[in-house]
Amino acid sequence: MLRSRANRSQRPSEPTDERSGGHRYGGYPSAGSMAVGSGDGSDGYASSNPHYRQGSSHGSLYHHGGQPHYEKKAGGSFGATGFGSGGNFGAAQNPFKEHSSRGSFAKYVWTCFLVVAVMALSVTTFYYFRTYQRTMGQLNAVRLHLEDHPIQQVEEELDMDQEENPQFESDPQLELKNLQRQLHALSETNSQYKESLSQYTVRSIPQLKSQMQAIKHQIEATLRENEHHTTQLEALRRQQEDRSREVEQLKEDYNNRHKSASGNLLIPQAGSDGHRIEVDVVEHGIETVEHLENYVKNRENVLWTKIEALRDRMGEQSRIEVLEWFGPGPHSVEIEVEYPHVDENHDPEDWPRVRGVFLVELAPLDLMPVAINLFLQQIHHKLWNGCAFVINAMHILQAGPHLFDSNRYFPNHETLHSKFTNAKLDKMPFQEYHEKYPHVQWTLGFAGRPAGPDFYINKIDNSKNHGPGGQVNHDLHEEADPCFGKIVQGMQHVAEIDKIPVGYDEGFLLKHNVFIVDARVVTEKRNPLEEGHHYYDDPDYHKDHMEEWIEARDGGQNAEIDSHADKDEVEHESRQRAGPLPAPMS
Repeated sequence: MLRSRANRSQRPSEPTDERSGGHRYGGYPSAGSMAVGSGDGSDGYASSNPHYRQGSSHGSLYHHGGQPHYEKKAGGSFGATGFGSGGNFGAAQNPFKEHSSRGSFAKYVWTCFLVVAVMALSVTTFYYFRTYQRTMGQLNAVRLHLEDHPIQQVEEELDMDQEENPQFESDPQLELKNLQRQLHALSETNSQYKESLSQYTVRSIPQLKSQMQAIKHQIEATLRENEHHTTQLEALRRQQEDRSREVEQLKEDYNNRHKSASGNLLIPQAGSDGHRIEVDVVEHGIETVEHLENYVKNRENVLWTKIEALRDRMGEQSRIEVLEWFGPGPHSVEIEVEYPHVDENHDPEDWPRVRGVFLVELAPLDLMPVAINLFLQQIHHKLWNGCAFVINAMHILQAGPHLFDSNRYFPNHETLHSKFTNAKLDKMPFQEYHEKYPHVQWTLGFAGRPAGPDFYINKIDNSKNHGPGGQVNHDLHEEADPCFGKIVQGMQHVAEIDKIPVGYDEGFLLKHNVFIVDARVVTEKRNPLEEGHHYYDDPDYHKDHMEEWIEARDGGQNAEIDSHADKDEVEHESRQRAGPLPAPMS
C-alpha cells in the first residue's frame, strides 16, 4: 500500500528539488522505475527498473522526445518514460511531490492563448474593414450610376455583375441585394404614381379650366366693383369739399348776422320781429362755443322759469273762474248731435237723420284747470252750436268750426270760426297736460299747436300717440295734446257715426253731414253778480295768497302781516289783478 506524501518521510535515496537543480513534472524520475503490484496487495519500489509497471493490463504511459505516449503491454503492465530528451536527469525523483513549475506553465499557456486571440481579432477586423470598404465602393458606384441610368437598367447591370463575379455572400452583400429589391419596389411605385398622376391630370384639367374661368369672372367683377367704389370715393371727396365750403360760408354768415360792428355777439330776441340783443362777449366771458352754449342755456332756463310761473298763474286764474261760474264740480256737459242713420237696404239719400246726446264728464279741476275753463266757456257761450264732426279716422272722431253743406266741406268757416276768435276762446295758451289723465279710449282732447278750437274723441287708447313726445311733427315734440274729459254715456252714437262712409283719399272726411245741434253745461251754475259775491272776496283766498304776495313785494323776504293796512293793500291789489268781472250769463 502506498503512503501518502503527508505521512511518509523522504528517503535517503530521493533527492530534493533544490539538490537536483531541476524541475520535474509530478516528481517522477526519468531513468528509474517503479513497480506496484495490484494482484496480491504487495508494494515494492526499485530504483533500477526503467519503467513503472502496474499489475493490471491497462497499458503503459511513456514519454519519448518530450511527448507522452500510451502503450499497452502484453504482461498487463503500465509504464511511462521520463520527461526530457535524454530520458534521465541524473537522479530518481519522488513522483508524489508538488513542484513550483506548474505556475510557470499556466502563465505560459495563458500568454499563448492571448496572443492567438489578438491575432484572430486583428485578422477578423481587417477582413470586415476591407469588406466594408468594398461594399461602400459598390454602393457609391450604384448611386452614381442611378443618376445617369434608369432604374431598370441599373438592376439588370447589377444582376449581370453578380452572375459574372460570384462572391461569398457576406452581410454587406445581403444589404446590397435588399437595396436592389427596394429600388425595384420604388420603380414600381414610381410607375404607379405616374399612371395615377396621368389619370388625375386627365380628369382634373376640365375642372381646373372651369375654376380658372370662374376666377377670371370674379377678378373682372372685382375690378368693376373697385372702379365703381373709386367713382363713389371721388364723388364723396367732392361732396366733402362742397360741405367744407358750405361750413366756411356758414361761419361767414354767422359772423355777419350774429356779430356787431364792435365785435359783440347778437342774439335774436324771442317774440320780436328781427330784433336782436347785443351781448358783450368780453363782459360775459364768451370766448368759445361752449361758453356761448352755456350763456344761451342760462337764458333759456330763465325764460322757462318765467313760463312756468305764467302757467301756474294762468292755471290758478282758470280754476278761480271755473269755481265762480260753474261751481266746484264735478263738471259735465251734454253734446247733442244729428247724423244720418246708415241703412244698407236703402240708398244714402234715403237714410233717416237721427239725434243723439253725448254726456261728457270733465277731468278734475286741479289737474286740467285751463282746458276745463276754456271748454266750459265755449259750451256756455254756445260757440259749438252749428259746428260739425268732419274727420272720422281710425283712432279719432274730430269736430271743429267747420261747415258741411250740399256735400261740400268748408273748413274753418268764417261765420263759425269768428265766434271763437271774437270771444278769445279759440286757443289754449299753452299745451296743458297731466300724466294722471292720459288719452285713453272715449276721452276728449284739443287738437293742434297751439291746441284748439277743434277737439276730438279718442276711439282707441291714444296715450302714446297723443301723449308727451307722440306728435313729432311739431317743433316742441315733447309736448302733448290737452286731455280734459271723457264720454260716460252715448258711446253707441259714436259707433253709429263710425259706420258713415268716409273719403280715405281726402283725409278720412265724412261724406255725410254730422253736426252739433246743441252743447250745454249740466253742472249747477251761479252768477256772481246776482249773488253779490266774488271769489276774490273769499277770506280763504286772501289767506292763501297774502303771504305769497308780500313775499314777492318785499323781494323774497317772509314778512308777517301784522297790520290792517297791509290786508287792505293786498285786497286792493288782488282786485286790480282780477280785472273786470265776467259778463252775466244769458
